[in-house]
Amino acid sequence: TVFVDGERVGVTPFTGQVLPGDRTVRLELGLHLPVEHELAVPARGAIRLEERLTRIPARIVISAQPQGAAILIDGDPAGTDRVERAIAPGPHRVALRLDGYLPFEQLIEVRPGETVALERTLDPTRWTSMRASMREQQESIYGRRSYFQLAFGLASLRGDAFAARADPFKD
Repeated sequence: TVFVDGERVGVTPFTGQVLPGDRTVRLELGLHLPVEHELAVPARGAIRLEERLTRIPARIVISAQPQGAAILIDGDPAGTDRVERAIAPGPHRVALRLDGYLPFEQLIEVRPGETVALERTLDPTRWTSMRASMREQQESIYGRRSYFQLAFGLASLRGDAFAARADPFKD
């Protein structure tokens, strides 16, 4: 992929118009190190850039559940659900985020020539667990087309337990 001043302009071989002046040209290819050049583009004329990209000797594969989980590598968004890409060897911080779920973060060490795989299912927050349980019960009730409503005078949520009493004054 060819980028000029941070904007994607095409793929190689690229032939097209670029505004004259000092430009930053970046070349990217999966499983290869990106290359960036500062070029002075003349008002009239052409520039030819030939570059051989270097394969990255390390890869990272991250799979996150549930669907929609954001994947960050070294603080930068890398995608959602599954990311597979080349990465420079060394330490990297992987974070997974999704509303309603506890965030996950791990420091991984990637060695040259190694493929590091990380699979993680995020744990729901307690409120998310309760909502999911309530949704399942709601679907069950509506699926049977029978309706039942019960009102509680006192309810409490402690840890993972939900307790309710119809009459708070009786033992």
